[in-house]
Amino acid sequence: MKNWLRKIAVVLFGFGQMANASDIPNFAETEQEAKQGNAASQFNLGLMYYLGKGAPKDYKQAEHWFRRAAEQGDVDAQSNLGGLYYKGQGVAQDYEQAKYWFQKAAAQGFAKAQYDLGTIYFFGKGIEQDYDQAARWYEKAAEQGYLDAQYNLAIMYDNGFGVGKAPEKAFQWYRKAAEQGDNQAQYTVATRYMHGLGVQKDLSRRYNGYVVQQIKKILKPNLILAWLIIMDSVFVKMISRPYIGIVKQRSKEVLRPNII
Repeated sequence: MKNWLRKIAVVLFGFGQMANASDIPNFAETEQEAKQGNAASQFNLGLMYYLGKGAPKDYKQAEHWFRRAAEQGDVDAQSNLGGLYYKGQGVAQDYEQAKYWFQKAAAQGFAKAQYDLGTIYFFGKGIEQDYDQAARWYEKAAEQGYLDAQYNLAIMYDNGFGVGKAPEKAFQWYRKAAEQGDNQAQYTVATRYMHGLGVQKDLSRRYNGYVVQQIKKILKPNLILAWLIIMDSVFVKMISRPYIGIVKQRSKEVLRPNII
């Protein structure tokens, strides 16, 4: 039954796809198994209450069943319980408790919890801000392919937050996120190929198509000029500094703070 987790949207943390009604477990059976101590059923029951799918929406009940499963070591329940504490849903908002449960799940290698823990450390939510710890946990999640962690880690290498400033490493992580289809990362990778930032200059890279689209939005009245900027024309370098400034401003990265 735990496979239901992979099909339903865990809106606490935004992964997966919403299940069809036929995929939702039977409430009575799930509740019976949960009361008998089955951790997977406890987690699913908590999720049903949280989402209001197959059960009335009830954050207190969701917290109760997530906690029952979390105390048995269920990594998904630990992560979701941390999310409830972070948002103050069904419990009083408590960043220390959020950190505690994220840490439990992160220690078991759960990438999303590692990302959440990194974000708490980065912004100092209820704890002392610690860029070193943020970078550590972002890297653990990034190495497992967690897209937002890859993107945030790139920004940390760009700015030297908790790690040495390293444009080459920043580029590597932007590229990993871009290869997963992230639009902002694709834009960043393309502009860096264009300008040779952290990588050898190369105007032929496929990500440049995304840059074209974005610059068209920025320079809608000046499409010819935008195209010349992309082609890195010497003529444009002489006449279009204000427009290049707009393009560079658009390409500045912003850390993704969303935990849930």
